[in-house]
Amino acid sequence: MTPIFTAVGLFLFMEPTSPKSRDLRERGWFALHNGVPDNAGSGGEFFIAGRGLAVDDLDVWSHVADSSSYPPADRYILFEFQLSEARSHGYGDVQMPSTRKWSVDQ
Repeated sequence: MTPIFTAVGLFLFMEPTSPKSRDLRERGWFALHNGVPDNAGSGGEFFIAGRGLAVDDLDVWSHVADSSSYPPADRYILFEFQLSEARSHGYGDVQMPSTRKWSVDQ
């Protein structure tokens, strides 16, 4: 999974047959958590959650494809991830932002 950050939002391409695409269309919410490379949690942790919305606009699809680090297949579908919460936690080996939790409600 490779999230794509653009000036207009956070997006994700996926196979149309992906169980996650069905889940996003039916339930609409998502949560993502980064992996840590070792048991010490080197690099810290980051978590985001919110709503995942299918994007059917071909101009947006093309813009996100141009911003991607890989060429998405023509069959891929696109979702926009609208964040409602973000959290970080550092373990001492990296400098983390002073705010550790961000919420749309704040």
